[in-house]
This record gives sequence, C-alpha cells and structure tokens, in this order.
Amino acid sequence: MRTSPRALAALAVAAALPLAGCGIPDRVAGLRAAPVEQATGAVFSAAAARQVADRALAAARAATGASSGAAAERTTALAGPALRLAEVAAKFVDTGAPNALTMPPKVQVLGVSKGRGWPRTLLATAQQDGVQTLYVLIQRDATTPVKLHTAVPMQAGASVPALPEIADGITRVEDGSGLVDRPEKVIAAYAALLTYPAKATKSAIVSTNDAFAKGLLASSAEQAKALGKLGTFTRSHTVYEQDLVAFRLADGSALAFVQAARHDRLRPTKRAKELLLSARLAELAGKKKVKKAVDLDWLENFAVVIPRSGPATVIGASEQLRDIDAS
Repeated sequence: MRTSPRALAALAVAAALPLAGCGIPDRVAGLRAAPVEQATGAVFSAAAARQVADRALAAARAATGASSGAAAERTTALAGPALRLAEVAAKFVDTGAPNALTMPPKVQVLGVSKGRGWPRTLLATAQQDGVQTLYVLIQRDATTPVKLHTAVPMQAGASVPALPEIADGITRVEDGSGLVDRPEKVIAAYAALLTYPAKATKSAIVSTNDAFAKGLLASSAEQAKALGKLGTFTRSHTVYEQDLVAFRLADGSALAFVQAARHDRLRPTKRAKELLLSARLAELAGKKKVKKAVDLDWLENFAVVIPRSGPATVIGASEQLRDIDAS
C-alpha cells in the first residue's frame, strides 16, 4: 500500500502556490498432520516451514480481501504492522500503487526460528510484479495461529545479506550485542533524520542514502519551499517499538523490521488567509479550503540491515496514508 507524499501533500496557498459421516477428507483444515517439530536447530524443516508460511499467507490474503466489517478474520490472520495496514480505509489506498500487503500464493522461506521456544518466527520472500517483498510471520504461543506480522517491499537494487542455513534456524536479536547499536536506537535515529525541520542531517549508526529517505527528504524541502512565508510544514515520526522484530544474520549483523507512524502538518501563517487543497487531497479531506491546518497520518514499514560496525542501511520501505484531518 502506498500513497505518494508528493501527490497528496502537495498544496496551494491562496490559489497561488502549487501544492497510496460422510467421508470427511483428511485435508479438511485442522485434520492435516501437524508439521513435525525439531528439538534442535530450526523448529521446522524447510518443507514444513514452506507449508506453514503458505497457509498463513493464504489466511492473510483472505483477511485483507474481506469486507471492512470482518475484524475477527483480520485479527485471526494478521498482527501488528500488517493488521494496522489492513485496517486502513479503502479510500486512502491508491488502486494503481504498490500494495505492501500483496501476497503471492507461494513464497520462499529464508529462515525459521531456532529451538522450540515462543514466539516462533518465519522469514519469507516472494517477487510479484517486479517487486521483491519480505514477509515476517509470527506465532506467539501454542494457542494462537501463525500470523502475518509485516510485509516490506525491498528497494530497487537492495539485497538481504546471507542468513544461517534454514536447518540451523535463526535467532531473534534482543539487544545491541555485536551490533553498531540496538535496533531500537538505530530506528529512532533514522526517524529523527527524516523529521522536518531536522535537528541533524547525519548519524553514525544509520544512513539516509536509501531511495525512500532521499525521496522523503526531498519532498519535505519542496513542500516547505512551496509554502514559503505563507505556511509552515512539519514532519515527525513515532516508532512502534513493541512490534520491532530483528534476526541475526550469518555474519553477525542483523535484519530488523519495524513500523512507524508519520505525521505531516501544514499550517497557514498570518500572511495567508487559507490553504487551498489539491483536487485529490480535497477529495480525501472532504473540503477544498483550510484555515487552521491539514494533518496527514501515515504508516511506514521498514526493513533495516544493522551491521556490526558502521551505519545501518534501510533495504526495504513502504508508506501508506492512514488518515487526514483538515480544519
């Protein structure tokens, strides 16, 4: 799911500035033999993990295609970042934009959590329409199903460093041991660099040299320039740290997944009587003119490679407009 900030946050000020019993078959759900768990290494074999991932994504696919009132179906198949994206109102989703929750029928499993503890995680990937997407699936405990936790489309030219062999299993990163810093601090630093106005333009622990950051920083500057002295533009982020998931890679680095809420605000100054919204923005807001402010709330998903030393790199990102308030 994605709605371009350049397309939606573009505004005009005072009409002058231009502004995604009988025979029951043994394949009935619940009657299939459960995948055999491994006592050591990965909790499932590669084949069993693929079956688990395909079933979970099939359930997630059905849930995201369900009616707006099918909340129970969504909460059964989706969690955290994926659930928030699925609950975005349809009017905010651009039909022709890349969908962060697009789920092909088959995926390639990249890693399965090690051991028999909880929660259990699977990392998978698939390519569709030329976009490579990473999927994280989580089973919290023995009483809940495997759910889609997040889906992050990779940026063009990006790659995932080698993971441990599937049979060996992957471990969750719980702190910053062996890394340039804790995943939470890396994500917070990245979000701070994307804030506007920014207090800092560089960080020792994360880079903004990825396409998403470059585009967002450019759009912030363009919007502020367009408003000039007739309006102000601010951009801030809040990270959902409780949903952060990170895996240890083969070389000791980590691959982290997280979602953030972004808030964009445009306000007229005393020099301007009102903000005139672009046609698309006016359609979503339900009004053409704004005298106080326009607030846009977004969801952003990130996949970040955190090395043992040197700045982390964002290899996957998506954004989705979630709400707009104009007053």
